Amino acid sequence: NVPMFENTSLEITKAADRPSVEVGDTVSYRVELRNATPAALDNAEVRDQLPPSFHYAEGTALLESAPAPARSVEPEVAAGGLLVFRVGRIEAGGRVALVYRARVGANAREGEQFNTASAAGTLSTGERVSTPRARASVRVRRGLFSSQQVILGRVYSDANLNGQFDRDERGVPGVRLYL
Repeated sequence: NVPMFENTSLEITKAADRPSVEVGDTVSYRVELRNATPAALDNAEVRDQLPPSFHYAEGTALLESAPAPARSVEPEVAAGGLLVFRVGRIEAGGRVALVYRARVGANAREGEQFNTASAAGTLSTGERVSTPRARASVRVRRGLFSSQQVILGRVYSDANLNGQFDRDERGVPGVRLYL
């Protein structure tokens, strides 16, 4: 017999607090874990891969596990933007949420960027379980650091040479500005 529905063991979801960001902004990520087994999960950890040029904002990570109050947790930061959060124990049927912020660096690529996370741990039965990868996306816009900017203003003949545009001064027609 082949079961039609597999038993789930450890579930993960990931979301960003906003759909788009600009270089220099911060974005909050929320990772939720649910232990859907009848056994407690020990040594749970979340491995979270930030997009290129996104950087963890130190001191911003909180671990929420009701009914206990939220507590601060810091990840191990590995090369390439990999964050490893040690979550600890998740009771049978329990849920935890990990919330943290990341800064968008100057070299972040424009367009949709994906942040992925997976989790793993050991059930009290000794079985090692893990999740597939969950991902959240944000669209990066260049904003102020874009190579395409708009300049607004006017070119005028400064009749009284005071360096300001006055009511009686006329604009210069047909002017083009190249930078």
